Amino acid sequence: VFTNGSRAHAERVLACLGVADRFEEIFDIRIAGYQPKPFPDPYREVMRYLSCSADRSIMVEDSIDNLVTARELGMRTVLVREQEQDGRFD
Repeated sequence: VFTNGSRAHAERVLACLGVADRFEEIFDIRIAGYQPKPFPDPYREVMRYLSCSADRSIMVEDSIDNLVTARELGMRTVLVREQEQDGRFD
């Protein structure tokens, strides 16, 4: 999980959704040096930490701005929204 929020908030959300056991890591705003998405450096830091290249990464987001950066870095991208679609993303 890569979030602009806090680790505690992400943990609460994952627990409420019943999926906390499906994720191994949470990268929060503190780990990103308080530099939020959509700045590219936090994305690079997550990939570096995971030893994963952009072409082996996927970004699932509800924010188009955050997906634009991911796409520019070479990641696969998925926009998750109920009412809006955008052909720029997978």
